[in-house]
Amino acid sequence: MNAMLPAHLTETLNSVGDAAKALTVEVREEGQRRDAEAHAAASAARRQNRFVAGLLVIVAVLVLGLLTIVVQNRLRANQNSEILRQTANTSSQIADCTNVGGKCYEQGAARTSVILRTLIRAQIYIEPCRKVSSTDAETEACVMRKLAASTTPAPTPQPSVTAPGSSGG
Repeated sequence: MNAMLPAHLTETLNSVGDAAKALTVEVREEGQRRDAEAHAAASAARRQNRFVAGLLVIVAVLVLGLLTIVVQNRLRANQNSEILRQTANTSSQIADCTNVGGKCYEQGAARTSVILRTLIRAQIYIEPCRKVSSTDAETEACVMRKLAASTTPAPTPQPSVTAPGSSGG
């Protein structure tokens, strides 16, 4: 049953076979081209993913840095507020002691007045005590006795320092 095919049919079959081979080659080449494109696309996607991940890491580090700065600024603001409160208290105390009419100033003036009166009296008592004494120690003892007898006790000053955190006057 091997019959011979006519020549034009053999030629047609050969043409169809050649066309099938060429089509097979084209399909394989197309498949390889698509595989290469898919590989290139996947590689590009991986590069893009790494780039985006790197950017996200950088942004996270920057945000963490900003948060650290914000926290440090808040702590410094709290410290500065405390320093300002302490400075205000100290300034208030200084003003109380350096301005006429301040409680501390008036107490200091009263103490200074008592000391000056005592010094003046001591100067007055030195000459009479020298006349009756032969040594400096006896003269000093004489002056001290006369001062003790003539001096009224100095008023005990009350501190004008206010407690930290309260407003003083």
